[in-house]
Amino acid sequence: MKDKKAAKGTRTNAPAMDLLEDLGVPWMEIDADGIILWANRIARESQPEEQGDLTGQHIWDLMATEDQEISRMAILNAIKTGEDTLPVLRSLLTRDGSYRMEELHRTMRRNSKGHTIGFSILSFDVTEHVRIREEEHRARMWMEMLLESLPDAVLSVDALGIIHTANHAAEMLTGWNDGSLIDQVVEKALCIQEYVSPDGKSLSHNIALAHPTKGFAIIKNLQQEEITVEIRTFPMCDKFTGAITGVTVILRTQIDLIS
Repeated sequence: MKDKKAAKGTRTNAPAMDLLEDLGVPWMEIDADGIILWANRIARESQPEEQGDLTGQHIWDLMATEDQEISRMAILNAIKTGEDTLPVLRSLLTRDGSYRMEELHRTMRRNSKGHTIGFSILSFDVTEHVRIREEEHRARMWMEMLLESLPDAVLSVDALGIIHTANHAAEMLTGWNDGSLIDQVVEKALCIQEYVSPDGKSLSHNIALAHPTKGFAIIKNLQQEEITVEIRTFPMCDKFTGAITGVTVILRTQIDLIS
């Protein structure tokens, strides 16, 4: 257990402390040297037993080793400037020996003269949120690599007809390069001149939202050149709710079809 320091500062008044003691999330009060003056029940119970009494310890000693120095510098600088800071993410050691990701909200505490005497920390466990966000990021990166490897032009379009992703083949086909396809209305980007399909005589993102389509079209690229393509569309479903969220559009030129 780390050596405890002499805590300096004034704690919140007793009636408020009683309310904070049973607060459903961790709450700690820190003095101007970064030393813990007080921690509520859930904050105490979430720490490893070998950590001992939190009172008298530096707040950054509770964090993952790689976060301790940057946290120490950020905390002392915030106290020096007296400015409230934006929420930050930090890894904290838990009672079972694992680390959880906490979002820390820090509010400066001031005396009657307005001088900074420390701060309060309210923290929220966002471990699961961060994990899901990281998984979504990895999935998106994998999907982008997959799309770039495809020879066909592929677009993803939201329910309003706005293009969200486009691979390199789609940029080459349409002439909209360097990411300029993103946020374009799909009907404008493809600029369909003629469309023939057993599904109907026209094609729009609203029709494609209703059911898969397949047909042939003459489109104009950004340079106003006419290109004959096969167009296939597939509604995209939210895997949790089943709701239709957009459309995947796949285009192949006549040359691609022959090959």
